[in-house]
Amino acid sequence: MNFTGISGHTKQLGFLGALRESGAIPHAILFTGQSGIGKRLIAERFLKSIYCESPESPCLQCSVCRQIEARSFPDFLVLDRDEKGKIPVGNRDKPAAGTVRWLIEQITRTPVSGRYAVIVDGVHTISETGQNALLKTIEEPGPSTTIVMTAEGRAGILPTILSRCVNITFNPLDDKDVGALLAKEGVKAADVPLITAMSGGSLDCAFRLGDDRIMK
Repeated sequence: MNFTGISGHTKQLGFLGALRESGAIPHAILFTGQSGIGKRLIAERFLKSIYCESPESPCLQCSVCRQIEARSFPDFLVLDRDEKGKIPVGNRDKPAAGTVRWLIEQITRTPVSGRYAVIVDGVHTISETGQNALLKTIEEPGPSTTIVMTAEGRAGILPTILSRCVNITFNPLDDKDVGALLAKEGVKAADVPLITAMSGGSLDCAFRLGDDRIMK
């Protein structure tokens, strides 16, 4: 698999690459680990590889890869948190796009490409009602559906969902990786060691700390 540009997580990326090569991709995978360490990026890259037919899949250049990047590929579905930091459940009768009930409804339809790939970015923020609604889909998804969920930890996730997922735990990034990425972004060399130490291994945190408005 092509994980170019992704820092750290060597063991986890190797495991995902092996899954992809074997073709034995679980229907539900849970990525856990603190925020800002690349879980969402890795989830997207992994799911792109399911569709991309390049020998170095995902190539990031073909029509399918570009459509997924632009969120215009019809069978690549994403649930993101709303302005309150939660993934909404949605109305049972007319579920709005981006809600749990909308997702459930979408993947009952025949996929255009022959398979669905789903990211649920922050499953732990879904209410118990929403998680219970999602549970049946996780238990019995279509034969060609792969759902990758992310969470900052296992707390807040129903045990019934946890028991039905392959869980991959991601650790904080090494100081070396954080420092290299800060330098690449043009953060002052004198500030890099302090920012790296304060980031706790989270790249998002490091970039916020490295903002010139903060580090004066």
